Amino acid sequence: MNFSTIIGSLGVALLLIAFFMNLFRFVKEDSIVYMVLNISGAA
Repeated sequence: MNFSTIIGSLGVALLLIAFFMNLFRFVKEDSIVYMVLNISGAA
Protein backbone atom coordinates (compact mmCIF):
# COMPACT_ATOMS: atom_id res chain seq x y z
CA MET A 1 0.00 0.00 0.00
CA ASN A 2 1.27 3.41 -0.83
CA PHE A 3 0.71 6.66 1.05
CA SER A 4 -2.05 8.02 -1.20
CA THR A 5 -4.09 4.82 -0.86
CA ILE A 6 -3.91 5.02 2.93
CA ILE A 7 -4.91 8.69 2.97
CA GLY A 8 -7.78 8.02 0.56
CA SER A 9 -9.01 5.10 2.64
CA LEU A 10 -8.93 7.18 5.82
CA GLY A 11 -10.90 9.94 4.10
CA VAL A 12 -13.58 7.52 2.96
CA ALA A 13 -13.70 5.99 6.43
CA LEU A 14 -14.28 9.40 8.02
CA LEU A 15 -17.10 10.15 5.58
CA LEU A 16 -18.72 6.80 6.27
CA ILE A 17 -18.39 7.25 10.03
CA ALA A 18 -20.13 10.62 9.77
CA PHE A 19 -22.86 9.15 7.58
CA PHE A 20 -23.60 6.21 9.87
CA MET A 21 -23.45 8.33 13.02
CA ASN A 22 -26.07 10.58 11.46
CA LEU A 23 -28.12 7.64 10.20
CA PHE A 24 -28.33 6.10 13.67
CA ARG A 25 -28.96 9.53 15.25
CA PHE A 26 -25.74 9.78 17.25
CA VAL A 27 -25.09 13.21 15.74
CA LYS A 28 -27.26 15.76 13.94
CA GLU A 29 -26.52 17.15 10.49
CA ASP A 30 -25.84 20.61 11.87
CA SER A 31 -23.51 19.51 14.68
CA ILE A 32 -19.83 20.43 14.78
CA VAL A 33 -18.74 16.77 14.97
CA TYR A 34 -20.64 15.91 11.78
CA MET A 35 -19.23 18.89 9.92
CA VAL A 36 -15.64 18.25 11.05
CA LEU A 37 -15.83 14.59 10.03
CA ASN A 38 -17.20 15.50 6.61
CA ILE A 39 -14.70 18.27 5.96
CA SER A 40 -11.70 16.27 7.12
CA GLY A 41 -12.85 13.20 5.19
CA ALA A 42 -13.31 15.22 2.02
CA ALA A 43 -9.95 16.92 2.42
